[in-house]
Amino acid sequence: ESVKVAISGDSSSLMGVMATINSIVQSTKHPVYFLLTLPLKTIPDLRDWIRKSPLLHVNYVVRPHVAGIPYGKPQYAKIYIDKIFPEIEGMFIYLGNDVIVQGDIQELINLEIPVGYKGLFSEDCNSASKRISYSKPFYSAHVSLKHSKISSSAIKPEACTFNTDVFVGNMTQWKNEKIFSQLQQWVNISHSENIVGMELTADSAEVAYLLVFYHKIKTLPHMWHIGELGARTGTGYSKQFISSAKLLHWNGHYKPWARRSAFYDAWHKHYPPDPSLKYRPFRRYA
Repeated sequence: ESVKVAISGDSSSLMGVMATINSIVQSTKHPVYFLLTLPLKTIPDLRDWIRKSPLLHVNYVVRPHVAGIPYGKPQYAKIYIDKIFPEIEGMFIYLGNDVIVQGDIQELINLEIPVGYKGLFSEDCNSASKRISYSKPFYSAHVSLKHSKISSSAIKPEACTFNTDVFVGNMTQWKNEKIFSQLQQWVNISHSENIVGMELTADSAEVAYLLVFYHKIKTLPHMWHIGELGARTGTGYSKQFISSAKLLHWNGHYKPWARRSAFYDAWHKHYPPDPSLKYRPFRRYA
């Protein structure tokens, strides 16, 4: 059975989407089915890019963003996966468009979600990347805990947040337990009420996941999420450590296709150039 991988992007992050896809293909011998979602106007660019690149034979479907995804915020697709891909069942992986996969993606999908838990995520407090992040990895910073609809849930302010752009879930379980309905309900509430904390990097999509999955996640293996690479232009990681990581995540302001970033080469070696030359990444030595 193919590994199902969902990725969302837009015109400003399409280079990231293509690099993520290519890194997965280059790092596995197992079949992968890519579930891609983009703004409608960007879909022809993706199709043309894949058709004219070494990715010609990848197995994928691409669907337009649904109405609930704000312009310029493709990360909100993780709230509406059930609406965009209603036919999907079973285990799936969701990845941000600022990810490079260096391990075999089959290993990630083979991880078990224990009974009583909803998914596998990377906790921010337990991550070695915590030391290079500017954000505070606590619920009190990301969630407005004094909100009337949240204060009764007895969430501990010092509880550790988790990254919501790299995770493993079970679509069948999430549908049966109406997980997406709960996520969408919180995002809908955020349209008229502030549920987001003071952390500048937080948004209502992240907060929805933090609320619905509080105390219901198990942690991904450390090497399957080396994050915060986009938090600043340099990190304390060695090149040897980065090369041994199974998944690299440039979450943060510094995206490797857009500006100077940490470990640019680790991203660029997986980037398949756009044959049309419409999309051109930042060149470090230009």
